[in-house]
Amino acid sequence: MGIVKRNYVPATENTDKLARDILSGIEWLTSEGTGCCWYPLMYTNRVVWAIVVGWTNFCDDDEICAKIACQPLNSLLQCDFDVDWNQLVLEDGCVKDTITPVSLDTDVSKLVDELMEDWKFIKQIVINRNLHAKLS
Repeated sequence: MGIVKRNYVPATENTDKLARDILSGIEWLTSEGTGCCWYPLMYTNRVVWAIVVGWTNFCDDDEICAKIACQPLNSLLQCDFDVDWNQLVLEDGCVKDTITPVSLDTDVSKLVDELMEDWKFIKQIVINRNLHAKLS
């Protein structure tokens, strides 16, 4: 489906740098017209959790969006925002929807703050599930 651009610096260490990186990713995606960028948040049980920014056809028209999502580390494809990156499914079967449309005009500092708040919630669930899995 497209090209992937990766950033291997843990995204949680410096939110100002993360905002700059996401803006750079939005610029890159705008010029490429395809693909996605991802910024790792945590690795657990052969899964990477990341902020993913990419082209989606989630709505009627293609647009660039951001979300917190995961995928197996051994996944061969990482370039499709809609297919390769999955959001957290809660105990009630609902998805923790973090999809947010973005553009070159987006206040990326505010976007990062909002995504990091979502990440606090998601991270706690992921850690609890992994701990429970190890104890079972």
